[in-house]
Amino acid sequence: MMLVLGACQSGSGTDGADVGSNVSEATVESTVTLTWVVPTTNTDGTALTNLAGYDIHYGTDDAHLDQVIDVSNPEQTRYVVANLAAGTYYFDITSYTTDGVESEPSAMVSMTV
Repeated sequence: MMLVLGACQSGSGTDGADVGSNVSEATVESTVTLTWVVPTTNTDGTALTNLAGYDIHYGTDDAHLDQVIDVSNPEQTRYVVANLAAGTYYFDITSYTTDGVESEPSAMVSMTV
């Protein structure tokens, strides 16, 4: 499964001000948008007929993705992770079936917000 991401920053402060150099004077709330492709086959090549959802794993240490977001809609292919503090975040995603079988994680991606 391929995971793609993008980032968006919004903040409070003076209208029209560049948030980049005034971070200490503005509260910055950042978001990362993750998108993925719905898997259609199991690892053994058979058709995947019982997909139940996804777990998005993320954190600020690439060795410890200790935050998990459950996306229980198997047709969903986009999720926005909001209210992230400034820093670098690492993400991967797994899919799971109605039987509770979880896939191997996708390739890890990272984003600095």
